[in-house]
Amino acid sequence: MLGLSDPTNPPMEQIRDLAPGIYKIENASIPDCVIDLSGVDNKTIIGFSAHGWENQQWEISPLGAGYSIRSVHTGNYVTIESGLANGTTVVANPYPVSWVFDASDCKEDVWKIGWPNNALLFAMDKSGSRHILLQSDDSLSGSCDSLWRLVKLGPIASDSPHQSSVRNPTPQELIIDPPASTTTADTIIDAEGLKLGGNGELAITTTTTTVTTTVTKVKRVAV
Repeated sequence: MLGLSDPTNPPMEQIRDLAPGIYKIENASIPDCVIDLSGVDNKTIIGFSAHGWENQQWEISPLGAGYSIRSVHTGNYVTIESGLANGTTVVANPYPVSWVFDASDCKEDVWKIGWPNNALLFAMDKSGSRHILLQSDDSLSGSCDSLWRLVKLGPIASDSPHQSSVRNPTPQELIIDPPASTTTADTIIDAEGLKLGGNGELAITTTTTTVTTTVTKVKRVAV
């Protein structure tokens, strides 16, 4: 697992593995505050009071060396659209990225969530917008705002795109039709022998030709 520390330093140790599943992501320092996909635009990600609806449920799945975070409500992924910097706003769109989850040393099921090989962590803007931002360790100054408690709500749905990230080729079935035969006959009559001075014989020559055709069809089999 890649760490959240500066890339020049050794990565932080991954203390516990994170099981894939559907989670509620609670802020560890603000009671009853969870990561929420705003119903205003289904794009802005904020901290909001917990109510249990789908826009507060997140599918966390392995992606590369980290994990993707996908909204159960819209199917869009947590990512960024502006440049990577301290204060960058976290949003949701159709394109997944890989996030690093580092377990807290002091609290069970509490994690830091951040950009790989970088010191930028999920934190909530307390200036009034409640947007989820990427903030550096230095600017957080030891605050618990960057700690998030993962409450598992259930397994990943069987129809989730992560259940089959690589689609297998569609099976095909060979269907061979019974051979079809076509027979043609050419008959040549030679009456030269009946002419004056001939041998009095009539020669009839028949040439028979048989053509056998085999048709092979490829049928796509539904799976």
